[in-house]
Amino acid sequence: MIKLELCLQTETHLAANVALAREFGVARLELCSRMDQDGLTPSPAQVALARQHWGDGPGLVAMLRPRGGDFCYDASEIALLRHDMAQLAAAGADSVVLGLLTAEHKLHQSAVAELVEFAAVLGLTVAFHRAIDASADPALSWLQLSRLPVARVLSAGTRWDSKLPATQGIAQLQAFLAAGGPELVIGGGVHAGNIAAIRAQLATDAAYSFHLHSAVQRQGLVAADLLQAVQAQLC
Repeated sequence: MIKLELCLQTETHLAANVALAREFGVARLELCSRMDQDGLTPSPAQVALARQHWGDGPGLVAMLRPRGGDFCYDASEIALLRHDMAQLAAAGADSVVLGLLTAEHKLHQSAVAELVEFAAVLGLTVAFHRAIDASADPALSWLQLSRLPVARVLSAGTRWDSKLPATQGIAQLQAFLAAGGPELVIGGGVHAGNIAAIRAQLATDAAYSFHLHSAVQRQGLVAADLLQAVQAQLC
C-alpha cells in the first residue's frame, strides 16, 4: 500500500484531526500553521498537542518555514530555523520539512546541508518541500538533494507559482523517480478522483507517497469518508 501523508493546519481542530488520522492508519502528518501563507512553522505547543494524540509512533512532521513569500533566507532567518528546529524536536516532532533557495533560485546547498546535519544531531529526519518546484532547475536540485541525507522531497512536478496540479506534472515526477534518491512525496491538487490516474501514468516500482490537505477535509475537519475514499485508491 502506498503511504499517505496529510497536511494539517494547527490552529483549529488539531486534536480531532490527529486522532482521526491515527485511527485510519495515515503514515505521516505534516503540521503547518498559517495555511493562508502556504504553511509556516507551527508552535512547539501545537506539536506537543499533536504528539499527545498521535502517540509514540513515527510520522509526526513539522513545517520549518519562518515566513511566507519566497524561500530565500538571510543569515538571521537561517539561525531562526535552527532555533525553531530544536524547539520542534523537543516538543515531539520526528521530522521537519524545509526548503531553501539562493537569490538565483538555485538550491542553497550549504544551508540545507547545515540544517540536515543539525537535524541529525536532534534525532530528526528531513524532508524538502515544494521549494524544489520554485527552483530554476528542479532536476538539478533533485540531484543535489540526492547527495544529502534528505529522506523525502515533496513536489507536484509543476512550477510552484503556476498552481498547476500534480496531474500536469507527470513528466517531471517520472524523471525524479527514474533518477532515484529520496522518497518522492506527490502533492498539489491530489484527491481521490485522480490518484488512480497519477499512479497509472507513473507506472514505476520506485517508492513514492501522496500528500493531501483540503481533499480530505470539510470546513477544516478531516472527514472519515473522504479519507477512506483516498485510501481505497492506494491499495
